[in-house]
Amino acid sequence: DPSTYQVAKNWLTFEPLAPIRVKGKAEPVPVYRPEHEVAASARSRAVRTTIVGREAERTVLREELEALSAGGPGGVVVLEGEAGLGKSRLVSDIVQQADALGFSSFIGAGDAIERSTFYHAWRPVLSQLLDVDVIGDNERRRRHVLNLLDDDPNLLERAPLLNSVVALDIPDSDLTSQIAGEVRAQNTRDLLVELLQTTARGTPMLLVLDDAQWLDSASWQLALEVCRRVRPLLFVITTRPPADPLPAEYELLFGLPEIRHLRLRGLSIDDTIALVSQRLGATELPAEIAGIIREKAHGNPFVAEALAYALRDSGLIAVADGVCRIAPGAGDLRNLVPETVQGVIISRIDRLAPSQQLLLKVASVVGRTFPFRILRDVYPIAADREHLAEHLDRLQDFDVVPIESGGQELTFSFRHIMIQEAAYNLMLFTQRRQLHEAVGTWYEANCADELPPYYPLLAHHWTKAEVDDKAIHYLEKAAEQALQSYANQEAADFLTQLLALESRSAQPVTLARRARWERQLGEAHLGLGNIPQARSHLERAAAALGLPIPTTEWRLKAGLSRAVARQVIRRLNRSGGRGSQNQGDDASALEAARIHLGLGQIAFYTNDRTLNLYANLCALNFAELAGPTSELARSYASVGVASGLVPLHGPVELYGRLARQTAATVGQQSALAWVLLVGAVYDAGVGRWRRAERRLLEVREIAGRLGDRRLWEQACNTLAMTGYLRGDFAASIEYGDEVYASAHRRNDAQYQVYGRLAAARGMLARDDVGQLEPLLAEVSALLERNLGRAVETAAFALLAEVRLHNGDRYGAREAVDQAWAHVAQSNSTSYSLLPAYEGIARVYLSLWERSRSSTGDGDPELSALTTQACQSLTQLARIFPIARPAALWCRGRIDRLGGRTTHAERTLRAAANEAKRLRMPYAQARAELELSPRRVDVEPAKRRSPTVSPSPNGSHESTALSSASASSTTT
Repeated sequence: DPSTYQVAKNWLTFEPLAPIRVKGKAEPVPVYRPEHEVAASARSRAVRTTIVGREAERTVLREELEALSAGGPGGVVVLEGEAGLGKSRLVSDIVQQADALGFSSFIGAGDAIERSTFYHAWRPVLSQLLDVDVIGDNERRRRHVLNLLDDDPNLLERAPLLNSVVALDIPDSDLTSQIAGEVRAQNTRDLLVELLQTTARGTPMLLVLDDAQWLDSASWQLALEVCRRVRPLLFVITTRPPADPLPAEYELLFGLPEIRHLRLRGLSIDDTIALVSQRLGATELPAEIAGIIREKAHGNPFVAEALAYALRDSGLIAVADGVCRIAPGAGDLRNLVPETVQGVIISRIDRLAPSQQLLLKVASVVGRTFPFRILRDVYPIAADREHLAEHLDRLQDFDVVPIESGGQELTFSFRHIMIQEAAYNLMLFTQRRQLHEAVGTWYEANCADELPPYYPLLAHHWTKAEVDDKAIHYLEKAAEQALQSYANQEAADFLTQLLALESRSAQPVTLARRARWERQLGEAHLGLGNIPQARSHLERAAAALGLPIPTTEWRLKAGLSRAVARQVIRRLNRSGGRGSQNQGDDASALEAARIHLGLGQIAFYTNDRTLNLYANLCALNFAELAGPTSELARSYASVGVASGLVPLHGPVELYGRLARQTAATVGQQSALAWVLLVGAVYDAGVGRWRRAERRLLEVREIAGRLGDRRLWEQACNTLAMTGYLRGDFAASIEYGDEVYASAHRRNDAQYQVYGRLAAARGMLARDDVGQLEPLLAEVSALLERNLGRAVETAAFALLAEVRLHNGDRYGAREAVDQAWAHVAQSNSTSYSLLPAYEGIARVYLSLWERSRSSTGDGDPELSALTTQACQSLTQLARIFPIARPAALWCRGRIDRLGGRTTHAERTLRAAANEAKRLRMPYAQARAELELSPRRVDVEPAKRRSPTVSPSPNGSHESTALSSASASSTTT
């Protein structure tokens, strides 16, 4: 429009267009289309002077560029340094070099104000990548992007996921309508990585993320995936030094093998003086000025420049014909220069005209980067708006707010965040509130059709404006949006602010609304792995609905009895699944169901069986009141699983069938896949191998279609486990390798370990030990990430078996003790730990037997540990029938060692029969081998079989067990 044209004409050329009619104007209004910049861009202007110092860092960056230009894969460079040390200056230098080499350069940056806006740093990158940064109209942007992706149906189907990064408002597709939370976040990252990879294949590519200390969690996740997956690419990340202890994202970043980590220090004295001389246009500095710069700047380039400019602007020094002189009568300059950086900056601001100072203050509220049209519209003195161009010219000359972008929207930025902070802090609180309110109102009026991307920013402005109702509204919206995108840290931050704000608000919200916030905060903490906090907030949510969670054992059991009674009555009356007639009641019931589902999940993780069954039954009772939903399907499945753990196997089939029917009714593929997975795990636990495998393959197919890699890996890992347990070791190895490959792409250490363990188990069972050492070395390295008790139990148990197989009894004892310590602390009832429980028992049994050969009765500690390990197996067998052969085999071996031969043979025969009934040929062969009269004693290190103790009566185990392995493929 004309006012923007008047301001921007000094920096851009425009094409005049035909005047258009505008509502509220009597005459047509002239309009102009921006063409290109007259002055250099912000990027080019930043390198208008030769960079001083930093030769080592520039050499590294230049070498990386040249290597990439020569066809190399690229790499990751992290520039770390305190504020003002010149990170952005180095970035400008490398961007200039990349442009000269014909690279495609993309730049994004974190922002202190936008640090809760997910993918904020990537918005300029993706806008440039998709060529939408110069398209103003939302509908045109949408059509442009859809046309761009039209040749690839896979990309086109996932295009709505771009809405979370770029304002496109593309309607959900059949696929994207089915995914939420973690799956949606992973699909979004995969899509963005694919788009970046496509560009990187076509041309050498430089990608820069500046100010990474202010990245939101989604931006960090994407950055880490780009580091690992996009080639060829030179990726430069700048950041201030991270806090101690090192945040998780920095640990992952600094742990990348190809990273080059450059830590910036202060400039040398000579370089600092040379820099200041260059900025002032002087050939040299008077000794007194050089001394002040040296003493106060400490090698910080920004501080040194600010000091020099402050001295010049105040008239204390002057430069003419390259000669810098101290003004006559200046006195002792040390007493005239402010002591702090903020003081130096403020002294420069104070020398601006009042209107220019006001402009800086208004801009500081808008953000580090501020579009001109926002600045113009919220500038509080209407009569002065026509002079904004002059003010901005002065501020650019002052080197305070260089132009940032001259594309579709004219944008400026503060040269350094310390200038923005100083300008902001000069305002009274009332001024800040008024300006934050003005900016919030501007976004509501001008972005009404595309507000969702601005929810976090609006929450910020209305919170700072202290307009509680609007702050609560946008915090709530931002939290829901964050949960939808699995940005759990941001969701937790928004909800924590929301609850704190509501608690002191003059108009408290309803208990139902507060309960929803507490439940969402619990879910966010659960997603972050903060189990105690998650449980606390979920319990508060339940209490807000008038449904306090029992806090004592007898109250919990009484509550469980009532929940069981309600469910029995429903089943007898067949009234479950019919929603109430009141929509509000349905909503409350569904909220209660979600709260209790979360508590049930926590109880499962903490192995609290009573709470698990209570919470899941309550969830089911409430979900049935709300009618068919994905929560109802999950509740049916959860109650079925909880029943199986009691163990009550009867209800499992009923609830499994209801779960599948409900999932099919609501049409949620993710819910159906989860229900099928839960059912398959139960089927495997009771030895229904074929049905388990059929369901797992269906889960794998659904998960692949939805892009749910974790669910896909869970299905494959369970297939690997079932293969191992029924003696199909090739399947265990194959599926284990697939799990590892998928998890490695996601950098999921837990499932990388599961994949490696599955493959290693199969190799050990087949006596293929040649590849075990590197696999287990990788597992040991991954375990340093503290992956949880279950993973470590499985890993140490297998490591103990391998060491015993190789004759390392001392190493086996060390590993098995570590595995047993985890079992003793957790007492987990997961069927997936059966190989670990069995391995622990076998290793202890073998070590005890070996000790008996030298001491008669053997080591009493090993005897006790063997008995305890066998008892744990027996307890597991009470829940999962597939553990019975191993439990019986272990008891039979103990009986035999104790001289109870008849009882031992009876128990071992029962083990063989149970294994045969369950179609577990490897376990059957193991038991029958113990019954063989030809069993002989051989050294464990010389045997080719897995870690079973030597027999006193027969030949090597390996013959029978290998036969079992071969026959298992036809079973």
